[in-house]
Amino acid sequence: MKLIFYIVLIAASAFCGWHFYPGIYDGMQEKIDGRKKEKEKIAAAAAKEKPKETNLPDGATGSSPAIAMLDALKGKPADPAANAKTTPEPAPGGPAVANTKPAPPPTGPVDEIEARYPMPNFKTIEEITKDWTNIPSRAFPKKIKTKVALTFDSSAGKVELAPGADINAVGMLRPNSGILVVMREGDDVTRVDVPLGNTDIKEYLSGLYERYKEYHRKRVVGQRERARALKERANGASEEQMKLAGPKPEVRAGGVIPVMLESIDQLGLKELKANAITAWGGLNFEEVDGTVYWTGTVQCTVENAIFGPTQTEMMALIKDGKVVKWLYTGSKEEVQ
Repeated sequence: MKLIFYIVLIAASAFCGWHFYPGIYDGMQEKIDGRKKEKEKIAAAAAKEKPKETNLPDGATGSSPAIAMLDALKGKPADPAANAKTTPEPAPGGPAVANTKPAPPPTGPVDEIEARYPMPNFKTIEEITKDWTNIPSRAFPKKIKTKVALTFDSSAGKVELAPGADINAVGMLRPNSGILVVMREGDDVTRVDVPLGNTDIKEYLSGLYERYKEYHRKRVVGQRERARALKERANGASEEQMKLAGPKPEVRAGGVIPVMLESIDQLGLKELKANAITAWGGLNFEEVDGTVYWTGTVQCTVENAIFGPTQTEMMALIKDGKVVKWLYTGSKEEVQ
């Protein structure tokens, strides 16, 4: 009886609801349709926002916040990677942190001849003289000019020199003193001490050094020009032409040419010694001043009287099995 009572009660309630609220079913259906459309909009937005899953750490999915919301509506657990920061935050007050390293600058092809004959890297005159506190002893004696009047106590009495007069600097009083020891021209006995700034030695040595550097840069340019000419010709001389220079010299291991070594000892050159050779070049056939020769080159170190050792190249002109002369390849000056 109770079961029949409950069934009648439920049926009566449904009839009353439908009778008094006839649109209740339609309203429930509209709510269902609205929720369905809302889910579709969220899914479409998530598809647009979804990033490419490249360069992500293992296990990361690259989920966006929209996807996380959709998963929540579907009852799925949230993706922890969705809340992870993709770029590091800068320290408070510090600069922003870049996401990527800058790309290295493009590098062009290496010129083999320029690599073989690089421009020299010169020290500054201040480095050589230690900021003018220690001028190398090899720079003396040197003829310079005084900027102030000087008095010399000679055996014949006091001798006055006016500003602009020539004097000979023979050295520094001592290292770091900034004092030069000078003499009058024609008097090797009487000497006076004078502050370095009271002479033109700075200007003189600086100008001399600039000319020295320019001279060596031009020599390197000449070396490159000769090398390019040899490369272009590639020893294209005929057998008959090469016979004009005599028999081809012997070349030993490491490029050593014995006839060139023999000539260094025989000629007694001041600017070239066998122990100063750092490398041997190739044997070539070329014309110099209208005469054909076999030519061999050496890389060597030459001592400059003031500025120290310099790396350069020399070549031997070989004819009929003998070295006729040695030249600097860049300037064609004769080696002494």
